This record gives sequence, C-alpha cells and structure tokens, in this order.
Amino acid sequence: MIPLRDNIPSRAKPYVVRALIALNLFGFLLQQITDGHLFAFALRPAFLIGWWEGATLQVPVEVFGPHGVVNQLVEQITPTFLSGVVPLITSQFLHADLFHLGANLLFLWIFADNVEGTLGHKRFLGFYLLCGVLAGLVHTISDPTSTIPTVGASGAIAGVLGAYFVRFPHSRILTLIPIFIFPLLVEIPAVVFLGLWFALQISTGLFGDTGLLAVWAHIGGFVAGFVLIRFMPRVRRRGPRPRYVRFERMP
Repeated sequence: MIPLRDNIPSRAKPYVVRALIALNLFGFLLQQITDGHLFAFALRPAFLIGWWEGATLQVPVEVFGPHGVVNQLVEQITPTFLSGVVPLITSQFLHADLFHLGANLLFLWIFADNVEGTLGHKRFLGFYLLCGVLAGLVHTISDPTSTIPTVGASGAIAGVLGAYFVRFPHSRILTLIPIFIFPLLVEIPAVVFLGLWFALQISTGLFGDTGLLAVWAHIGGFVAGFVLIRFMPRVRRRGPRPRYVRFERMP
C-alpha cells in the first residue's frame, strides 16, 4: 500500500517537516559526493554496546579487489562517543539508496505536518529526534552484536505514525494499491492503514526474514510515538479546527 495524501489540512506551516526533508536530501547528496564515507556516522549496535561497556571489538573488514572480496581482515576497534552514541542522531539523516530515501520522505510529508501542527515546531523537532533515538536503541537491543551500519529516518518517522494514530484516528488516507498493472485507489481510515502497517512490522520481526531491514527500529519508533504523544499537550491556536475534507473523485 502506497499512501498518497490524507484528508486533514495542517493547522500551521510545517516548517520543521520541510527542514527535515531538506536535511535528508542534503545528507543523501553528501553520501554520493563522499562515495559512502558518511556511513562512518551510521548506527552500529555493537559500537554502542562496546562504548557503554568500554570494550574493544573484533570487527571484520572486507578488502575488495576488481573481482569482489579479496580477503577479510579483523580489526580491533574501541568505540568512542563519536562512533557509538552520536550515530543515534546522525544515522537518521542517511539512507541506503534512492528508494529508501523516497519512501521515508513520502511518509514524512503525508503524516508529519499534522503532528507538527498539533505539537508546535520546537516540540515536534524534539519529539521526532527522540523517537529516532529510541528506535535506534530498540534496534540495538534486538541485535546487540551487529556491526552492520544502520541508516534511515524510518525509526523517527515510525514515531510520527504512532502519534498520528493517536491524534488523528478518524482521518482517511488516499492509498494506491498496485494490483498487477492495474492500480487501485482507495480511501482507508488512518487507524486501519497504520494498524496494518504496524501489524506487518510485528509479523516480519517475529516470523519473517528481516534481512537488512531494521524492523525492530520501526516497531520501537511507533511504540515510542504512540506513548509519548499522550503526554504532550496540543498547541493552542486561534480559529476553528480544520475540517476533514473529501477527496475529489478520480475520473
């Protein structure tokens, strides 16, 4: 299911959402210019655990040649605050590829403006980053020995989805469902769309093959947003609340 838009006008200009989109695009551009060297700022669970415990890690390093992997070496690395903790923030602005970036920014654009409108700009930024950090911690707990770089804004965005689930349960999401070569456009209640999304993450995490997908970061971020939003007051704004709008019928 691909969300296209919701039917709730934002009550305020989503300045922070726009800034986050710009930062993610800038981060991805820097990744291309630096030929992937920014992955040094990706989250590695073993580095975070190693920094906490003050341990020295045995990290495998692959040496590549013109025909693939030539050799695999082992380096001894003592994680620092910069390599272990800072990536909880910096990894939120890096992405694996263009599809990864595009999917995250689509969800951010559709769902985050309303959450920013109800929290206010500064509070929303703190909420977003905190959800991303908590998502990274859950991912670390789920795979504490992993030295694989983990990147993406999806943990923080999952927090936005959890908040949207609580604050806007009656909104509707215009959704594209690809059925072979015939796309189907349907309006799905937000609680159904986000409930199905969360159920998919849970089922994949418990029973599926997650591969390189940080599913538990998605789960942790969603739960963090779902819980935190309940303790955060709404911003008081003058004027009537925005009404739910009807989607225009497709020809």
